[in-house]
Amino acid sequence: MPNVAMRLLCPFVVAALAIVSLPASAAPRTFVKSDGNDLNVCSIIAPCRNFTRALTQTDPGGEILVLDSAGYGAVTVNKGVSIIAPPGVYAGVAATVGDGIVVNAPGANVVLRGLDINGSGTSTGSGILHQAAASLLIDRCTVSGFANNVVFGDGPTGIRIQAGPVTIANSVVKNNFRGGISARGSDPLNFLRVTVVNSRMENNGAAFGDVRDAGVAVVAGALITVRDSVATGNFRGFAACGEGVSEPLGGVLSVDHSLADRNAVGVFVSVNNVACAVRVSNSTITDNSLFGIEQQGGSVVTSLGNNFVYSNAAAEVFGLTITTK
Repeated sequence: MPNVAMRLLCPFVVAALAIVSLPASAAPRTFVKSDGNDLNVCSIIAPCRNFTRALTQTDPGGEILVLDSAGYGAVTVNKGVSIIAPPGVYAGVAATVGDGIVVNAPGANVVLRGLDINGSGTSTGSGILHQAAASLLIDRCTVSGFANNVVFGDGPTGIRIQAGPVTIANSVVKNNFRGGISARGSDPLNFLRVTVVNSRMENNGAAFGDVRDAGVAVVAGALITVRDSVATGNFRGFAACGEGVSEPLGGVLSVDHSLADRNAVGVFVSVNNVACAVRVSNSTITDNSLFGIEQQGGSVVTSLGNNFVYSNAAAEVFGLTITTK
């Protein structure tokens, strides 16, 4: 009789052991907290400590939510997720060397919201390095203290964009030694599309005069639109191109309802192997210490005729002015 009972119980025991041995499944929503533990499953009652662990526990298309103020570590985002800190919560990503957040999630949608990404002025990498995704939204983020390097051309900046489309909204990019926001694409048939809206770029770029030394820079192969934003205290406020014949692709930068003030150069355009373009409308260019508008190599800054340009050290004339239609 005991043998019969054991035979009856065995299937249930095996099934129970199999269930216990299964790895924890991912969830659509995970959590990190200052006193969390990366041995946890990242639920709201058992939160994890760092973004990297939470990412492994989050379904594609899911969310990683920050519960309280702390530093949560550098992370490489390799799938579609939203990393979100609510207003009033400090969600730090410190990277004294290397990149803060790398986005490499081909075909996926990624959101970074409410994060403070800090390179402490020593990191030679980028605060956010965007390598691949179907879309990237950077919202309510601060990126500072990166790109402490002497690399010329297409190198690290506060936010370095190598894929699109990207939207940067309600963000601050400041104190990045070799530039604030830069974009460089490599496909002549599919330029990167980047939108910067309601954001502030401050004290970015060294005085080397490289194309990246700006608040916002089109390096090549990109179309950047800036709206309702401020570039102040940078080497150049808004810039496009300057790589010369070594760079086959051009680029376009459009600036609308924005301010370029107290930079060395307010608005800059030069050439790659082809001419590039900057278009400015409804904007103010003032109190820039070298040039208000600097144009090189046959590329021009075009005005819609509704801008305010005043009190710059020199060069306050657009290359072309057209009337609105």
